Amino acid sequence: MLAGERARALSALDRHLAGGGPRELLGLLGRLAGIARRLAVAQAVVARGEGEDALREQLACHPFVARKYTQAARRPGADPAAGLVAAVRADRAIKSGGDGGAALREVVLALTAKAGGRRRGTG
Repeated sequence: MLAGERARALSALDRHLAGGGPRELLGLLGRLAGIARRLAVAQAVVARGEGEDALREQLACHPFVARKYTQAARRPGADPAAGLVAAVRADRAIKSGGDGGAALREVVLALTAKAGGRRRGTG
């Protein structure tokens, strides 16, 4: 997902969704929302002209993780704010008995959006 590879990210989500119930949906939602939050921090760090070391400090993470998020923050198209909005909608959908899988796909789509293009369900 951080590499912007939409088809692979959706495929991975589908594998996680297979056979999972509401409890698993909420776990996936938590992980996706965490990715969106960390990506938002990464974009802010990069916008200030700082790099991996500053991000590693901000996120208290391993250098490899900081590198991945720094690269993702520099990649055009990913929209962590839209990802967080989609996560709130997914939370509502899951807790109200709606289509949680479809709602989680919207989170993935927001986090893998193509720069300057319309979102589509596959890469």
